[in-house]
Amino acid sequence: LQFDDVPSGPFFNPYQRFWFSKGFLVGPPPLMPFIPSSGGRLVEFVPPVLSNSSAVGISGDTAQIGMGKLASSPCFQFDFLGMNLGCHSDSAVPNQLCVFTFTGYRWDANQAKETEAASQEAWVNACNKSSDCPLTSFSPLGFTGLSSILVTLHVDGRPQVWWADDLRVGWTKNDCATASCRRQTQPEVSQLHSGPTWFWTPSGLRILSSSRINPHLLG
Repeated sequence: LQFDDVPSGPFFNPYQRFWFSKGFLVGPPPLMPFIPSSGGRLVEFVPPVLSNSSAVGISGDTAQIGMGKLASSPCFQFDFLGMNLGCHSDSAVPNQLCVFTFTGYRWDANQAKETEAASQEAWVNACNKSSDCPLTSFSPLGFTGLSSILVTLHVDGRPQVWWADDLRVGWTKNDCATASCRRQTQPEVSQLHSGPTWFWTPSGLRILSSSRINPHLLG
């Protein structure tokens, strides 16, 4: 998922069948410090806890990417193969590290809920510049047959804004019957999370202007 086929601004769900939790937006908005690893777009995640926004069902410092209402469908199990990551720090300390934690969840039919299937940390050097920061590639192991992934980032033990591009995912099953099942499942209507969209600036978080929302996508 490269995000190059959608306009910058608020994140509309679903994207390529995947649902992204509250806090995501498509960049580059003003003053975004990272450059896309491909094309002209990337995503930014502002943890709702930083903007005093509510995140239903998950922690306010956590991002969720997954199948949404299709989580229980075997047709929509996916493998998470990696993504390119970036985090920013105002610290003057050289080589400041950002600790990403990825947790993969798989639908358990017996319990009728998602259960943890895999977990892995990614350590990424923070960028303390205000522009032209490169993203860092991350490739996990064993993240297969999933219904969702959760991502948290902490810098010095505190949640921070992060950026990503080229989210590498693939369907777990690609036989004819499973592919047919996916084709027969109609995509849901595009929608936004409620409330304002926040974005990062060197001087703090700001609310994205309504003029940056494409009215055609709201129709």
